[in-house]
Amino acid sequence: MTEPSRFDAPLPGLRIGNPIDDVATPALLIDLDLFEHNLALAASLVASHGVSLRPHAKAHKCATIAQRQIAAGAVGVCCQKLAEAFALAGAGVTDIHLSNELADARKATLAAQLAAQVKLSVCVDHAESVRQLGLAAAGAGSRIDLLVEVDIGQNRCGVSTVEAMLALVDEIARHPSLSFRGLQAYHGGLQHVHAWQQRLELAQQSAARAAHFVAALEQRGLRGLTVTGGGTGSIEFDVASGVFTEIQAGSYALMDRQYGELEWRDSFRPAHALHLSATIMSTPAADRVVCDAGLKSLTVDAGLPALARDRNAPALHGWDYAVANDEHGILRRAPRHSAREASHEAPHEAPAWGSQLRLIPGHVDPTVNLHDAYVCHRGGRVEAVWPIEARGMAW
Repeated sequence: MTEPSRFDAPLPGLRIGNPIDDVATPALLIDLDLFEHNLALAASLVASHGVSLRPHAKAHKCATIAQRQIAAGAVGVCCQKLAEAFALAGAGVTDIHLSNELADARKATLAAQLAAQVKLSVCVDHAESVRQLGLAAAGAGSRIDLLVEVDIGQNRCGVSTVEAMLALVDEIARHPSLSFRGLQAYHGGLQHVHAWQQRLELAQQSAARAAHFVAALEQRGLRGLTVTGGGTGSIEFDVASGVFTEIQAGSYALMDRQYGELEWRDSFRPAHALHLSATIMSTPAADRVVCDAGLKSLTVDAGLPALARDRNAPALHGWDYAVANDEHGILRRAPRHSAREASHEAPHEAPAWGSQLRLIPGHVDPTVNLHDAYVCHRGGRVEAVWPIEARGMAW
């Protein structure tokens, strides 16, 4: 009995230089021109305000993207999971902030081992976590920077009072292998507020809460500390706040549907660099067609994907991605919304069997977590394949 044949690429038809449409679908695509535009846009924004950028790698989980962000001026990256940090460190990323808490002595030991290899900082909001990390770092002969997380409106992790923050600062000082580096102050809830003016006001309120904690540290003579936080939806406000010294935006590099639907101003408007390619595999009715990208290729926690209407996709005006099944995505003809649309738009013809389309995922982070690699293209041809080293890293 002969062995089954093996693919020599993650996807059939995936070869450097091949037309992007030759790559089997579903495939996670990066438009390199738009990706590079987004990196330059964020780098320019933070530099103009004298603030550092530490992009959140949980959005892309890819060492190549992290290294490109650092080459564009970022001081390092954030990871949300310790396993993500190990994956990126193993691929050559050397400055990592774990923007999350650890509540396990085994993970503290692993963090201390990682800190012997890379520059590592970790968030804390409980004294026992400080003690675990202090003991682990002492045992490993390493040093870990700690940031106390403060709650500025997210109502998730983080201490909510100055007294609790200062108690943790005192606890950190008791451990020679630990250093108090500053504060993490993140409000994720405001990132997806649609109206630009409302996002601005909420970001200013959150920055004022963060400033309250900073003022208490300054009264103790603790100055020049890191204050890290912010995100893609608030980056333009956070850099101008005078409070944040480091911005953790992540989705800006690739973007997704929920960020793309926000109200933006021209001062900061990232482009959709990430798409999921799909193929029409069935045309059972005039108002219903089926593509090959479903729940195993994208997530719907933030809603269904949008159909891309740009230079890399055919015009599909009048159709919506309506239902996500395991292996299938059902597209339906959208209803006409106005007499003007009905009289001036071309007839809504069904996409042809075998034709490709591009989808904009609703939420980049969990969608990326379903894929092994990005297929990067420029000028309609495959230019590179970037592995997603930190996908599936849950601990």
